[in-house]
Amino acid sequence: MPAIHTIRLGFTNTYLIEAEGGFVAVDAGSLRREKAFAWAMGRLGLAFDRVRLIVATHVHYDHVGSLSAIRNLCRCPAAVHRSEAPALASGRMAAVPAGTNPYGRFVSAVGTRVASRGWLDFPPVRADILVDGHYPLADFGLDGRLVLTRGHTAGSISLILNSGQAFIGDVAVNYLPFGLGPIMPPFADNTGRLFETWRELGEAGIRTLYPAHGLPFSIYELLAQRERRLGLVGLD
Repeated sequence: MPAIHTIRLGFTNTYLIEAEGGFVAVDAGSLRREKAFAWAMGRLGLAFDRVRLIVATHVHYDHVGSLSAIRNLCRCPAAVHRSEAPALASGRMAAVPAGTNPYGRFVSAVGTRVASRGWLDFPPVRADILVDGHYPLADFGLDGRLVLTRGHTAGSISLILNSGQAFIGDVAVNYLPFGLGPIMPPFADNTGRLFETWRELGEAGIRTLYPAHGLPFSIYELLAQRERRLGLVGLD
């Protein structure tokens, strides 16, 4: 299992995954977090050029707000799903998904208006790597792959390591205290597809999930919640 460093950039976790010859980063936080990133790299004793790739799990402002600045620091390529590359290149986040609970529905309605006025815009980034369904990471020294994990957004991707860890963006979240998470993300553009993604993650040999918001948790917790939400006795 490679070493994994977590850097908090606002409310979002940026993960640095040790690879051969450097690191692969997952997500880049909200706007103006590059100084926090630089401070964390210094604390870890890592030079910027050790980052070989930055993966954007999806194009929401709290995941790509500092992508341009951090990529400029690291001078490395950026990867995103092909369907969300136009939004990334425009500096305007992909559509705000519908809420999955009363709080999410309220924030989604407000966020849609705010986004339409450009208040959630970010410095545009032209991605170097466009992911379709599957993208191996051997060229970046990592025994893993990028895969499409739809549900939160249509172009959400996750980084899956063959050692059993998955970095899932907002496919699920785990920020509630006292072990009350993991929970549904507060926003999802297709909840039925999200539950299918959860099932697919369970079938992929994954043991531990690393969400963009909150602490890592076991795949079994996610599958148990899927059973509860769908009213299933088991997952066949």
